[in-house]
Amino acid sequence: MGSGRTPAARTRSQESAAMPRTSLLALIVVVLALVAAVFSLTQGLWLGLIWLPLAGVASNVLWMNRRSAKLAEAAAAAEQG
Repeated sequence: MGSGRTPAARTRSQESAAMPRTSLLALIVVVLALVAAVFSLTQGLWLGLIWLPLAGVASNVLWMNRRSAKLAEAAAAAEQG
């Protein structure tokens, strides 16, 4: 039944196209922190400004992960020819 390949067997192109887990989690943290900051500020709570540095740190993590993935893809492409 089926092709005989397990779901865990993925090709290199599929692995490079998938977003790394840390990038996905960082993206979720960025979105949630921004939503929390906007919600707090619309309620008149200036304490909501604390969420903004968290969003900034998470966005830096996301950016660095995506940059390192792009560099790894470029290195793999140069290695293949």
